[in-house]
Amino acid sequence: MVAGDKRLQCGTAKQGGQGVGRFLNRDNQKYAKFSTTKYFVDKTGMINKLLEKDDDEKFLCCSRPRRFGKSITAHMLVAYFSRGAESSSLFAPLKCVKDKAFLANLNQYDTIFMDIQAQFVKAKDQNANPNKMFQENVVKELREAYPELVNANDNLAEALSIVHAATGSEFVIIFDEWDYPIRELAGNSRERLDYIEFLRMMFKNAEAQDYVRLAYLTGILPMVRSKGQSAVNNFDEYTMTDPRVSVRKRVCGSGLSAAAAMPAAAGDRRGVEMEPGRRHGDHPDPGEALSEFAERLLRRDSARGDQLREKDEGAHLRDRVCGKVMKIKCP
Repeated sequence: MVAGDKRLQCGTAKQGGQGVGRFLNRDNQKYAKFSTTKYFVDKTGMINKLLEKDDDEKFLCCSRPRRFGKSITAHMLVAYFSRGAESSSLFAPLKCVKDKAFLANLNQYDTIFMDIQAQFVKAKDQNANPNKMFQENVVKELREAYPELVNANDNLAEALSIVHAATGSEFVIIFDEWDYPIRELAGNSRERLDYIEFLRMMFKNAEAQDYVRLAYLTGILPMVRSKGQSAVNNFDEYTMTDPRVSVRKRVCGSGLSAAAAMPAAAGDRRGVEMEPGRRHGDHPDPGEALSEFAERLLRRDSARGDQLREKDEGAHLRDRVCGKVMKIKCP
């Protein structure tokens, strides 16, 4: 992928969203604060690996159990790519290689970050349409950055396409907890179906390959399947049970070295037990213990994902046979 800024002059449009927003071009404070805690594990070498990826490898989804660093990795990418941050000093003492590509891309991109779970929960509290609400929020900040290009009634994908066509700008798009609507909403929920279509619109439209610099989704479940086909099948998936171990360790930062550096009691233990007779933390090799624990967590969460996908595909088959929409109740 081409490094650095490719913007063109466009009337009086601002040259990128330099200010700090809630969604567009956030600062690096979350990652900076976490990097000083005793739980911090340096996974910045992941950035170098991402920069090596070809243009057709820029759509990534990393699935991991809870409490295995998904959100802090997302904030690390915000700190690195976002125009709203100045992160030279933050990354200086960390393990990432400060080569030509690293320095050329540092804080050079309009970066959109959204916690999808937080947006859906907030919309529910406000009795609002979540898919409409979070798109309007991001588009509002895009209008402030590009006032002559973006209109209030543009959807998010359309706004990004317009900005790219006029300025050459590429966007880094990071969705944390991308799978919340898939996990928590019923299979025939209008909000869930609209969210799947939003993902299609954002990442599978003909212009997404141009305006996306990097799309990085984090969650628990694998990519959703709807109507028998992958909703976003242009994404490369990396999970903790993926057999591509060497790729997994470098790209997702979830290898044994990271696990060994974490407290032995880390993780979300609900519904997950270790082998009979063994307590958490009573393992001679903490890294092996965490790896075993992670495998069990992911098997639990992946099993639920399989159930949801089977329900989606079963619903589509019944629709074709019966000619009507069947109501599905998800666990």
